[in-house]
Amino acid sequence: MLKILRKYKNWFLAIGGTLLMVSFLTPQAVQQLHGDPAKRVIATLGEEKIRAMDLQKASFEYKALERFNELLLKQTLEVENSDHWFLLTREAERAGMVGEYGDGETFLPMLVTELTPRLVEERYYQQFQSIGPEFARQFARQMAGQEMQDPEKRRQAEAQVTQMLAAGMMAGMGESRMTEQEFYRALAKARGVLRLINSYAGAARVSDRHAVYEAAQRADATYADIVLIPADRALEGIPEPTPEQLKANFDQFRDVTPGQGDFGIGYRLADRTRIEWLELDRAVFEAAVNVDPVEVRKRQTKDRVKDPAGFAEERAKIEADLKNEQVALLLTEAQQIIKSQISGQVRKLESDSEFRKLPADWATTRIGWESIAQKVVEGLKASRGVTIPLPKVVSKAEWLSAEQISALPGIGQAMLRSGPRNMPVAEALLDVKELGGKGAGIGLQALIPQIEPPAQDAAQNRYYFTVLDARKASAPESIDEVRDQVVKNTRLLLAYEKLKAEAGRYKDLAVSDGLEAVARLFDVPAPAAEPGKEPPPATPPLTVRKGVGISRDQVIPQDQTLDRPEFREAIRAVGAKLDPLKPADVVPVSDRAVAVPLPQHTSLAVAVVIGRKPLTEETYRRFAGRQIEGLSMEELRAAAGDKSALEPFSYKALAERLGFKLKREET
Repeated sequence: MLKILRKYKNWFLAIGGTLLMVSFLTPQAVQQLHGDPAKRVIATLGEEKIRAMDLQKASFEYKALERFNELLLKQTLEVENSDHWFLLTREAERAGMVGEYGDGETFLPMLVTELTPRLVEERYYQQFQSIGPEFARQFARQMAGQEMQDPEKRRQAEAQVTQMLAAGMMAGMGESRMTEQEFYRALAKARGVLRLINSYAGAARVSDRHAVYEAAQRADATYADIVLIPADRALEGIPEPTPEQLKANFDQFRDVTPGQGDFGIGYRLADRTRIEWLELDRAVFEAAVNVDPVEVRKRQTKDRVKDPAGFAEERAKIEADLKNEQVALLLTEAQQIIKSQISGQVRKLESDSEFRKLPADWATTRIGWESIAQKVVEGLKASRGVTIPLPKVVSKAEWLSAEQISALPGIGQAMLRSGPRNMPVAEALLDVKELGGKGAGIGLQALIPQIEPPAQDAAQNRYYFTVLDARKASAPESIDEVRDQVVKNTRLLLAYEKLKAEAGRYKDLAVSDGLEAVARLFDVPAPAAEPGKEPPPATPPLTVRKGVGISRDQVIPQDQTLDRPEFREAIRAVGAKLDPLKPADVVPVSDRAVAVPLPQHTSLAVAVVIGRKPLTEETYRRFAGRQIEGLSMEELRAAAGDKSALEPFSYKALAERLGFKLKREET
């Protein structure tokens, strides 16, 4: 073999060199044959050809701005994807609204001012999500508004947002491999898109007369003193409802969502679940752990170099640290015992995407929490020599809504880790598979125990739970499911009808003796205390609300009960008769008093108008610009109907209008 290689080595070298040359030159030839991939046409914009490098650049800008601040991209500009960003920036550039990179640099401090209140609101919203999305949003908006009124807190919040945006900018530049100038250029495009959207939003022309009329309607305020009488203060003398009355009430509101029907009454049940859980109470584990004094001395000796004196003072801290370490080990071991008991069963089940297919007899063959609790006690005693009481197991046979689950002690305040965020248990349960959800991102489904991660509350107690069943929002099957509510609401309606019938009497009393006399009629005597017990809390008396402002669109201070069209119109009708240049008391009280039923809240409002403050010319001039902008936007919303007011800038609308087509969509 060696002789052959020596004899024909020149041939081998020639052939090898030729092959090497061919392999080196072929890719370049292929590239020249097919052209530069970056210049390949991958889309069309009408008759214009869009090359890969154009959309790639838009993709880099989109990712950088998304990393910079998602709120700007997703909510303010409502950008759906990188192709949408490409179309929006093209339109803004064609309209001459995009500046150079310096325009993006000066946009940064403006963004801090714009985004700070919204980010503060979002922070409060995440903090209070457990009380429900709607109430959490209202509370977050209120708390953020108060914080922004404090100059020092606003300054601190803006400093935090500035740091956050700076970090986001560096991250966006790093991920997209952009220079600072390139990033500011992308930010200038975002500013140009915002200018484009704002120019459209202000495109509607509002006449001066219409602007003045609307401003007057909104700002013209009538002021009144008010006593609000809820129907539950008029229950005295109302008899127990008859079966016929209960049935009629149940049939009328059976399939109505609470708060949406007449009188705010509804018996339609929300999405609900039945659950059971095992609780590992950290305090129980701490009580079961005894710290060995020898271990305390070892820890003292080990740390003596760090602190040669004062160990007597630190003894309690060392003992607490050792106890916490041992409790953590016990909880971790308990977790492993629970996991081993359940995983052995669940692992055998057939997978169905991120969920499991359950056999017909699973409800009866699955392991129960009582058995697992016993295994935890036995396992910790065998491995650690620690005896703990049997962990508490709770099973709720009744159907529970998210609100009711949130009110449960312990587990109701617990949180589940789902990806990057903590999710209240009540929120996770609404995303269970059987309610049409996605399993809260952890594969949550009925009859499969949730063990990893466990739910945990502020006291670091752990909760391992099972959804026994889930039921979507529906009308109750029988009156028995909501009997207590039906009895209460039927009596409440009877009391409300009584209030309405006697409205004239309360109005006359307000005229003769004042609103305070009306309020005193509904004082509730303090309940008597039982022997040896604390007296139950007294019902607070009704109060007269002084100087409440009522305009066409709102009540100030805000009050959901009083903020009803029928109440606002009744008060404004009286106010319209007053001369704003004269004191209100030149008009007799009898002409300024009203009693207005509020059926949505089963209440009666008795009010005396005390003055009127119309819109002044000076006030109008100060807020005319904002007023006209608001009216323009309202016209756009009215024209859009069910669609978003900014629908013309959606990806779908832009693609259709500009004739944007991706090659991959055509094939």
